[in-house]
Amino acid sequence: IAQIAKPFEHETQMVSQQVERMYQGFQYQDRISQMMTLLHDDIERLQLAMTQKQGAPIDPAQWLARLEAGYVMAEQRHQHGGSVGVSGASGSDDTTFF
Repeated sequence: IAQIAKPFEHETQMVSQQVERMYQGFQYQDRISQMMTLLHDDIERLQLAMTQKQGAPIDPAQWLARLEAGYVMAEQRHQHGGSVGVSGASGSDDTTFF
């Protein structure tokens, strides 16, 4: 059985690597989609606030606190706190599921 399986080891490893890359791609797309949806919703909220407030000032601290409450990733919180240079990646090649 080991001799029969041996030729397939390389193909199995290649398929495993391709599946890993697909998962990483899906995860990246999901992260980008979440960030873009949050920003889109916040821009719509700003447009609505500007038409309804009629000159009343918008409190930036409250606005940012509400935006931050919608963050689902630690990377967003780091960047919001002014740590833009901090990477969300751990330097590992392993896929991180969230």
